[in-house]
Amino acid sequence: DVYEGAPTPVTALLTVGSKAAGFAALVRFAVVTLSKTVNEVGTMETWSPVAIQAWPMALAAVAVLTMTIGNMAALTQTNIKRLLGYSSIAHAGYMLMGLAVLTRTGIEAIVFYTFVYYLMTLGAFVVVSFVASELWTEDIADYRGLGARAPIAAVSLAVFLFSLIGVPPLAGFAGKYQLFVAVLRRGLDQPEGGGLNWYLVLAIIAALNSAVALFYYARVLKAMYLDEAGDQVAIRVPPVYATLMILLAAPTFLLGVWWQPI
Repeated sequence: DVYEGAPTPVTALLTVGSKAAGFAALVRFAVVTLSKTVNEVGTMETWSPVAIQAWPMALAAVAVLTMTIGNMAALTQTNIKRLLGYSSIAHAGYMLMGLAVLTRTGIEAIVFYTFVYYLMTLGAFVVVSFVASELWTEDIADYRGLGARAPIAAVSLAVFLFSLIGVPPLAGFAGKYQLFVAVLRRGLDQPEGGGLNWYLVLAIIAALNSAVALFYYARVLKAMYLDEAGDQVAIRVPPVYATLMILLAAPTFLLGVWWQPI
């Protein structure tokens, strides 16, 4: 309700800023409090026995609930800000996967995905803000024909949505790839005969959730490019909006193919 009722720039700040701050605090807590030894650059070397026994399963459970509830709620939304709000919950669940493994690889994956999430989500909200200022609407149904009426805005939003889905070669795919690698590597390191491998289960559930996300993001893409608009008048994209869209879309492409240095 807050996401829908607040001005779009405020919603963007709530969506991105609060998650970045929250995960910064959570990662800091994990590295400093749960690790048994921390080296001079603040990265964990070994984990305390309590952390290894208690935290992974609890964090994995929270990650599963977060991504599943967020994605299920997003399926029924007709307001694009509410859709992006619920999808942001799901993305928080993906990021929690990196913490659940309690490895440096997982922490690095969270940091990278948080940066990528900034680009994708801020970019999407720039387009949403532009459409709201021009059409006075936030309903997905009113995005019909946007691909023909405002090509720059529609292409930019398509890039951000495909990246949020995790389609290669965009940055969202690189971010999810890092998270899945961290989880699968941790799962494959588990000794055989130790019961159910919760890390592999977590990876499977996350993959299924990504498939669910494809459905509701595709609704927006369908409206923009496949549905016919009631009004065929072209919409001019002001230079400030066009510049922001390009500045956010470009690294969303670049980090999908050249993420290793980051």
